[in-house]
Amino acid sequence: MSSRVAPPRFGSPPKEYDQTYFDEITRQFSLLVSQINNKERFLSDLPTNNINLKNGALYQHDGFVKVTVANEISLSGITATGSIGTVSVTV
Repeated sequence: MSSRVAPPRFGSPPKEYDQTYFDEITRQFSLLVSQINNKERFLSDLPTNNINLKNGALYQHDGFVKVTVANEISLSGITATGSIGTVSVTV
């Protein structure tokens, strides 16, 4: 799915009212609204990291929508644990 919504394209308006021209404007605006509504659904399906995404692509990380920037990696699921020695607690 493209991440851009194409702007409506209108021909030159007639000098006098023309039903066909008005119908075409209405159709183009309806198409634009449909594309915008589909874009909202697209935002709910964003990837959770920016691996293999192009610069400027959107992704979701920790509940935030972010923009992919060159040389910045946002991995999901990275965790680490470690231990050194022991601790004794006496009360």
